Amino acid sequence: RCSSSPMAKAAGTELLILHGSQTGTAEALSESLAATASERGVSVRCLSMDEYEVAELPTEPLVVFFASTTGEGEVPDPMRHFWRFLLRKDLPAASLAAMSYATFGLGDSSYPKFNYAAKRLHRRLAMLGATPLGSCGLGDEQDGRGIEEAYAHWEERLWPALAHQLGRELQPARLATACPAPRYTVAQLVSAPRGLASEAEGTAAKGAAAAGPPSARRPWSAAVLRNERLTRDGQPREVRHLELDLCGSGIDYAPGDAVAVQPRNPPAAVDALLYTLGVADPHARLCVTPNSPLWRAWLGAHDTTAHEIFSTRLDVFGVARRPFFALLAHFATDSDEKERLEEFGDPQGVDELAAYATRPRRTCAEVLADFRSARPPLARYLDLIPPLRQRYFSISSSPLLHPTTAHLTVAVVRYKTLLHEPRLGVCSNYLASLPVGATVRIWLRTGCLQMPPEPTQIHRPLLLIGPGTGVAPLRAILQHRAAGNAATGAAGEAVLYFGCRSRRDDFLYEEEWRALLERRVLSSLHTAFSRETEQKCYVQHRMAESEQSLQLWRLLRDSCTYIYVAGAANQMPKAVRAALSAAAMAHGGLSQDAALAMLARLEAERRLQFETW
Repeated sequence: RCSSSPMAKAAGTELLILHGSQTGTAEALSESLAATASERGVSVRCLSMDEYEVAELPTEPLVVFFASTTGEGEVPDPMRHFWRFLLRKDLPAASLAAMSYATFGLGDSSYPKFNYAAKRLHRRLAMLGATPLGSCGLGDEQDGRGIEEAYAHWEERLWPALAHQLGRELQPARLATACPAPRYTVAQLVSAPRGLASEAEGTAAKGAAAAGPPSARRPWSAAVLRNERLTRDGQPREVRHLELDLCGSGIDYAPGDAVAVQPRNPPAAVDALLYTLGVADPHARLCVTPNSPLWRAWLGAHDTTAHEIFSTRLDVFGVARRPFFALLAHFATDSDEKERLEEFGDPQGVDELAAYATRPRRTCAEVLADFRSARPPLARYLDLIPPLRQRYFSISSSPLLHPTTAHLTVAVVRYKTLLHEPRLGVCSNYLASLPVGATVRIWLRTGCLQMPPEPTQIHRPLLLIGPGTGVAPLRAILQHRAAGNAATGAAGEAVLYFGCRSRRDDFLYEEEWRALLERRVLSSLHTAFSRETEQKCYVQHRMAESEQSLQLWRLLRDSCTYIYVAGAANQMPKAVRAALSAAAMAHGGLSQDAALAMLARLEAERRLQFETW
């Protein structure tokens, strides 16, 4: 090895790991890599991109990036400032010439811009003079094996490259041979009544506005003012309308924004799991402290309980991934169970892991119930199980009409796995269960949809396409338009496409749309009820009808029109693009390439915007 390597001379941390994570998967992978690097003798820092001072990047010799892609090719929230800085035109072409880097992306190939954030980051770093250690790794949530195989292959290639840059052989990964040191220490508390700590934590959450806008580290406890079912009783699909109190929160939202909700796991399921794990006193007071600067404590960790940890901190009902099995194997006392866990935790056991956990979506709780000899100490569950992450819901109200409340339109997720096991979406079912007066911890996320610029906003034509709960942010936009219309007495054309299963069962906010039509805030409403016709009819089919197609072209060619598309990713965004392109070809005489270029230009100008999930 070359001892004159720049890394051999570098003082302080040898490796920096930065993650931009929307749902927590990128963060979990980065923490796993950091733990392995530390075990292999590499001094490492692991940070979210929004915690790192991006101006210091030119001084970093070796960096690994994890970047998830959200929506239609958008960077995740923690990456936004970081990415804007890297896009600055005044950055010298060789500003990162001293840096070597690796990139791993997390995406979903059902989206048109698969892993767009990671691919663009990888290219931009190279444009600024940085040296890639290899090709960009691309994890795909649509892969039947999950992201595990792609990540295992990428990580396998990464270690020799890191060793070469560091100028030395790395120690073997201890996880394969010995159990790594715990990240946290959990000790039982015996002093002072718990009420004092709980009161302090509640005061911190309620006092968010005094210290700035609420955030993930300082959420706002919003009271539930309303929680009603929108869909017809008796039909399986449940959508609910919630109204949350923002008075005193400091939250100032706009149409297109979203609320981040910190969920809680179902109490009865947590009780059952703690009983299965043999936790003697789930409500004993505990203090959790990190054992390394790599890991951090959380609000309330100094005085908590096992029940609280499993209810609010750990994603115990999330799908178990490879690092979970690899670490759990160290605690199995039964030889057969230990062997199976090691097989699932081995990077070479991708097929076995996919068959047992990934495809049937087997949860951490179910794995722990299956492997009864594997019972780690309480502190080890903080290493084993990923954090319970926030979920995002588009705000379906306008601050002009509802300045002190935020409305949410929530589809309650319930389904069965390949093994016919019932599954409940943790956050949507948590919200559905909240009675009026209960509180939920929230903060604001700036949305992907942005309103047209003032002062011409009220006059601009709008084309709104939102099947199902995709109509939530479009409701906010139309409420905003209605408030502006009341103030000015005039508004531009607004066309709404809405789709659901049937008019009787799940025509969300039907009465509101009728009222907006009567007030001429909404110019026309086109509906698609997919289960009311012999052949399923979706919004893209209504858009393709001759009269609607002509209307689409008229709106497309108007240089003032703004188009908003919101809803489930799957095939809808692609089908809507095809319908818009077909309208331009049929009525504008454009070739397919010219039509696609037109849509690309509208997207670049932010006059065609997508919010998908």
